[in-house]
Amino acid sequence: MLFDHGKLYTVGTDGNLKVWSADKGREMLLFPWFVCLQNLRLGCWGTSLCATLLPGVMRYRVFVGTTHGDVRSFSAEGSAADFTEGPTAHLHRNGITRMHFVQSENVLLTVSLDQRTKVVDADTLQASFEAICDDGSGGRPDGSFRGVLWHTWLYPGQPAPSFDQKELITVDDGGHVMVFNPFTNSKIQQQLLSPPGSKDGISDVAMLDSRLERIALCLGQRVEVWRIIREEKLQNFEGHDQPVIAMQLIEDSPVLEEHIVYVLVLLVLLVLLMLTLLPQVHR
Repeated sequence: MLFDHGKLYTVGTDGNLKVWSADKGREMLLFPWFVCLQNLRLGCWGTSLCATLLPGVMRYRVFVGTTHGDVRSFSAEGSAADFTEGPTAHLHRNGITRMHFVQSENVLLTVSLDQRTKVVDADTLQASFEAICDDGSGGRPDGSFRGVLWHTWLYPGQPAPSFDQKELITVDDGGHVMVFNPFTNSKIQQQLLSPPGSKDGISDVAMLDSRLERIALCLGQRVEVWRIIREEKLQNFEGHDQPVIAMQLIEDSPVLEEHIVYVLVLLVLLVLLMLTLLPQVHR
């Protein structure tokens, strides 16, 4: 079931997509009374829904993922018009469990039980990118993606993102978060977030704050909030010919900073004193 821009969409085991709208004659009721506007026959179970309203043209679009791995598209021109079926594509080998529409890119994100997630053109339903659920050991036959989102990040003051700042973030039932770049067809990052020894998987992911890059993860019986940290500066220190057996970290402190300032002040005073004495030595 999905509610989007004043319309309610439902799919069920009866193989139908139903479009509902609130009855305007019963607006005074505490809860809206929905009436069925249209029934569209799918011929199989619908397992996921995604809908959008194109701005400026009043064109409603709804996408249905099925148990067969198909995506069916329907559209209506205007709020009172009937939906007509558009392109259909067979994208996955098993049922589609999640779909997400990205308005800025006009693409559809699909997640399936066949261990794959895809980026699909919303007009033609042609896939442009495919990611496979892999924990780094060559694949997990019993694992699959559970959630997906599209994220675009910017530098402070940057007017528009470049292609390498558009990312696909996925989560799986093994507790992994994977970040892909669909334009370079590459995996950027993979991290296991489940506690050691835990069998909790991540069932879904959502972006809480795009600017601060905070994401919420459904991990086991809890919801955790994580933050993405980029471009953390690292430095290699080389100076030993043999293995290093000990190391100590001196953290930044106000006392250390005061010592550095004190030494710098002494050096400046020493230079000034030398410049003062140089003319007397020459005489």
